[in-house]
Amino acid sequence: MKLIMTTPAKALEEAHSGDPFGVIHKPRQNFMCPHCRVVAQHTFGLVNNVLAGANHYRAFNSSAFGPLHSAQCSNCSGETLFLSGRIIFPKADDAPSPSPDLPDIILPDYLEAASILFASPRGAAALLRLAVQKLLPLIGATNGTIDGGIAELVEKRRITREVKEALDSVRVCGNEAVHPGELNLQDDHETVIALFELVNYIVEVTLTADKRLASVTAKIPANKARGIAERDRGIARRQAAADAMPPEGGT
Repeated sequence: MKLIMTTPAKALEEAHSGDPFGVIHKPRQNFMCPHCRVVAQHTFGLVNNVLAGANHYRAFNSSAFGPLHSAQCSNCSGETLFLSGRIIFPKADDAPSPSPDLPDIILPDYLEAASILFASPRGAAALLRLAVQKLLPLIGATNGTIDGGIAELVEKRRITREVKEALDSVRVCGNEAVHPGELNLQDDHETVIALFELVNYIVEVTLTADKRLASVTAKIPANKARGIAERDRGIARRQAAADAMPPEGGT
């Protein structure tokens, strides 16, 4: 069974479907466990009593602190605690899970950004900008700067307008996190979550798409593949000849 990856906060929202009293209606949800880092099914529940001493429990005051929820991982049995919808144990990590095709050279930056999302949204944004800088050469850029690399990929028609906009969003927000401009990321972790999602989107539209295309074209018979390649070379030769011709009316 394929597990759908989502953030813990979204999984919790789905579990109680916006019930203002925090009642769990859909107890089983999938997300990456903060304990074992495996995307697994979690069982949600509303915590009504907390341990106040040896073998002594007391009612949890949700009216004062907000609802307290727990989610138990089916893989490692670890418990994740949410207070008013945010993880308070084991750590505040609400970033989207990395794309399966995220390159190994970028994964440490992505995971480090996820680990400091709540503690330092600006730091997380800066790390995601670094991830984009490392990603650009992997999708065909040779220019050493992020802005130049994006422009180069556009000129080569290697990326679509949508991917360019996604790259620019991470570039601008990440840069302003290092050199604060008009955007204030100090407390805006939702903006940084969007940057995580944009990095995953860029990887999926470029690297994952290329991987999928290579897998499909590998199934084409060799003689058919040679015919396609020869046709493409002919198109390229005719295009080059047309480009070399002087403009009409020129010398």
